[in-house]
Amino acid sequence: MTLLCVFSGLSNVKMKWAIRIFMIDLLVSGVCSGVSIEQPLVITASLGQDVTFPCLLKVSGDDTLTIPPVLYWLFKKEDQEKMLHPSREYEHRVARLDQQQKALNLSIRFKDVQWEDRGEYLCKVSVTTQQRGSFREKGRATELLLYDEILFQTSGLNSSVLQCGVHVSPHPGFELSSSSGGQTLNSTSVLDTTSSLHVTLFQSIAFGSRQKYQCSLYFNGELISSSTFLNPLSGDGGLVDETGTFSGNVSVSEEKYPEPWFLYSGLILVQVVLLSALTIVMLSQICCRLWITYNGTQ
Repeated sequence: MTLLCVFSGLSNVKMKWAIRIFMIDLLVSGVCSGVSIEQPLVITASLGQDVTFPCLLKVSGDDTLTIPPVLYWLFKKEDQEKMLHPSREYEHRVARLDQQQKALNLSIRFKDVQWEDRGEYLCKVSVTTQQRGSFREKGRATELLLYDEILFQTSGLNSSVLQCGVHVSPHPGFELSSSSGGQTLNSTSVLDTTSSLHVTLFQSIAFGSRQKYQCSLYFNGELISSSTFLNPLSGDGGLVDETGTFSGNVSVSEEKYPEPWFLYSGLILVQVVLLSALTIVMLSQICCRLWITYNGTQ
């Protein structure tokens, strides 16, 4: 009624502007006093590692939480949905990063991710605020995509051919690229997205006199893993991963020294002398006993 009375005393032009200002004020106040949850859209992780799923609860404007939020994490894969947290099935693999009840950081740590863990992870919260009361809010589901270790080595059939391969989740954002000296030699992307677990990205390249070759895995253009091969014909050989660890065959030169025949002869001579001395001592004792026995019989 108050708003109608205010608007009724205005002209048409002024009323239009008043309505616009009123609607803008409602929108701004709604946004400023809103509750939102922030989640990333995609997370890529190496097979077997521990993964952090970020989830941040934001309460803006003049509104405040009256009781601690109740957190739920859901795991969605195809048409199935599971409770990830809290859950007895996952209690040994899932833990909150911030254990405080009033914490707005609702992120979780998921241990030892495997191929079957690929899917969407949804952060959902039951909250109670001073202005809006009790309600539920959810974020945008985070998709987990996985990859394993890059294998980059010479072919077993042809030592002049390098083979690079890696298993990844079936997503078109993955791309495997080989290069040398800043020049791209080959690239492969995921074509089959229907596989439920993983697909294989594989390529072969012929190498010549160049010293270093690199095989890199990208997701949406961002480097996530790489492996380097050093050409043995250029002076070094082996495999160096992104951590700088060398795992190739190391060639060690061996110098040949003359056999120490004089040392061998000396050792044998010492043993002969010792054996002769022991023999003489034993013969002396036997002779003494025989002499004593002979004299005793006389």
